[in-house]
Amino acid sequence: MASLISVVTSECSLLPKRLGSGSGAWFYLIMLAVFGYLLPAGMGYDFLDPHLLLMYACSAPFFISSVVAESFGEPSQEPSTLTVLAGKVITSSLFGWTSSLVLLSMGLATINFHQPQQTSVLPEASFLAWIAMLGLSLSLFTVALAAALALSVKAPKSIKTILRRGYAWILIALIILARFGLLEWREAFTSLLTAEGISRLCGYGSLALAAATILTIVLVIRHPRYSGPVPSK
Repeated sequence: MASLISVVTSECSLLPKRLGSGSGAWFYLIMLAVFGYLLPAGMGYDFLDPHLLLMYACSAPFFISSVVAESFGEPSQEPSTLTVLAGKVITSSLFGWTSSLVLLSMGLATINFHQPQQTSVLPEASFLAWIAMLGLSLSLFTVALAAALALSVKAPKSIKTILRRGYAWILIALIILARFGLLEWREAFTSLLTAEGISRLCGYGSLALAAATILTIVLVIRHPRYSGPVPSK
């Protein structure tokens, strides 16, 4: 039976293929260039808006939708053991979280590079830590959700579509709520999106996502694919 380290190593080696080989890698790099350099350079200090930084920190679902769809949706050549599941979850979630942190770091570095300041202009470290924690929780939940979807949705493309559309609809719903919801809702929503409000939101959101991730993983490992006997090679 494969060890956890060997599974993680194998999953890491398959990342370029699951991104889409050459075209996927170029798309990934273009995303980093556009949202990590061009957009922050054009926005200037407006890029430091807490709402935008939160979105950057939570961008993992867009980066890993293809990876997790292929990882859990493709026919496995290895026995479907808990070790294999853990290796896939660890690799995919860390890849998504790291990608979102790289994107956020590039944006902050771009702002400081282009602005005529002698000292660095950065959000408070505690704020960055809170949004990074929420980003990690969201990445883990996205991977767990993909693992659950793969138990009933066999086509990797369908899994990728569900994840991307779901994330996009959530963002659209939040934007509509902030602009067109009832006055009481808009006021409550606006108060949450100050730097202090976002930090609190990240704390509660991380706990909620952690609970949802654990529940989803428990449901996944109870499935016969993972709870049944280990197939012999």
